[in-house]
Amino acid sequence: MISLLTIGSRGDLQPFLALAKGLKDSGRPVRLVTAERFRPYAEQIGVDFVGLSTDPLALLQSQDGQAWLQSDQNPLALITNLIKLGKPTFEQMLSEIEVALEGSSLILYSLFGSLSFHLAEKWGIPAIMVHLQPIMGQTADFPAAGSPVFNLGIPAFTRGYNRFSYKFVEQVMWQPFRSITQKWRTQHLGLPKERFWGPYQKLDQILTLHAYSPTVVPQPADWPSGHTATGYWFLDADDGWQPAAEFEQFLAVDPASTVYIGFGSMVDAEPKKLADMIVSAVKQSGVRCVLSAGWANLQAKDLPDSIYLQSGDIPHSWLFKQVAGVVHHGGAGTTSAGLRAGKPGFVVPYFADQHFWASRVHVLGAGPKPVRRKKLTLETLSAGLHELVTNRTIQQQAAAIGQKIQQEDGVKKAIELLP
Repeated sequence: MISLLTIGSRGDLQPFLALAKGLKDSGRPVRLVTAERFRPYAEQIGVDFVGLSTDPLALLQSQDGQAWLQSDQNPLALITNLIKLGKPTFEQMLSEIEVALEGSSLILYSLFGSLSFHLAEKWGIPAIMVHLQPIMGQTADFPAAGSPVFNLGIPAFTRGYNRFSYKFVEQVMWQPFRSITQKWRTQHLGLPKERFWGPYQKLDQILTLHAYSPTVVPQPADWPSGHTATGYWFLDADDGWQPAAEFEQFLAVDPASTVYIGFGSMVDAEPKKLADMIVSAVKQSGVRCVLSAGWANLQAKDLPDSIYLQSGDIPHSWLFKQVAGVVHHGGAGTTSAGLRAGKPGFVVPYFADQHFWASRVHVLGAGPKPVRRKKLTLETLSAGLHELVTNRTIQQQAAAIGQKIQQEDGVKKAIELLP
């Protein structure tokens, strides 16, 4: 039984759903382990599911979760708030994940599911870490996603800092939980203590999958030998999905001036203020807009006819084909869906790796200069919306990138690499 463990938001789940379906279709037994709230998505594709009690939405809505989301580009605040958010649930996850993964012959796990590595060592089975962003696997080419960017015009310094940023991320993920993990390894699993700096030297020598496109982030030549960028893992399970007639009519009015605006799992600190800003910007820029309420539950009274408020799930693989551009938070999943659809993106990152993806979209020429959520104003949002529907250069570049991504098959490549 191949077990897939992911802990995080809806965007963290989606690639694992795609891989689960690919494995199932290839005849390999697979089960998905993640938050219980995501059970319906696993049932839709017909794979075994084990639910965990930790609720990502509740965590993000908590005081510590809100503080984490407000960390923006402050590394110290990001780390401190991540530890506050994660520590209370860590011990509970120790027992839940062990039970959930029992009977596995192979485990694939995301960053916050790293306990899997120790269980796999105990059981004598392979375990493969999956990254949705370049956050581990050190390289001199660029810093770890979510890290500050330093370029002082001294190449040796920049390359050295870039490499150091990955070591720093490793220790952020290890040291706060080291004592609990060491006790669990020795007293419960009967394993020897890990080295003081953690298991990362070993992890760099075994297969690690990066589930994003080498078109978007070229694979570094100096990566550890086990690291491979497979291409994005897309789930095309929306063949039977049908939009409401009212929604279809809205989209048909003027596709060339219609944009999507949505911030996914970001539980915004000021949702009403943000929603009101969006309404004003749509009016000011003259575009039409599909507004996704998302986990922030963006709502506004007296919406103009140029805005369609969508409160439920709509497959991005379908929706983004219908619009001229995408405004989003820079989550790995939404970024990949927008680029694959060949649509320019105006990215408004909140924190962590979202700044990395925002930068990549802009550097690739597939979108306007990003604006951090804390710096977003009516004027910058209006300008971004206008550019999405009028700038032929970014439209053409986004379309070219989309064509390249559409030729990749990340799920197939990942399955071919599995033992």
